[in-house]
Amino acid sequence: MKGHPPEIFNGDRAKTHKFMKEFALWKLCNLTNKVMANPFSRVALALSYIKGTNVDDWVEQEVNETYWKVHGDPDTG
Repeated sequence: MKGHPPEIFNGDRAKTHKFMKEFALWKLCNLTNKVMANPFSRVALALSYIKGTNVDDWVEQEVNETYWKVHGDPDTG
């Protein structure tokens, strides 16, 4: 992909705006890229840049919920 990806976001709320701005700029540079053009893939990509002990549980929850919203809950068949 083109441009510079965002720095890893570790849950520091003072850096939330910076992360969102950096991801938005990266998205703009790559609007025609298959990953950025697909909302499911774009969310998964954004979540992959959120790491750290303060956010790991939240990321896991969001990954599961995002998957279930698109593909259905595997427990309900």
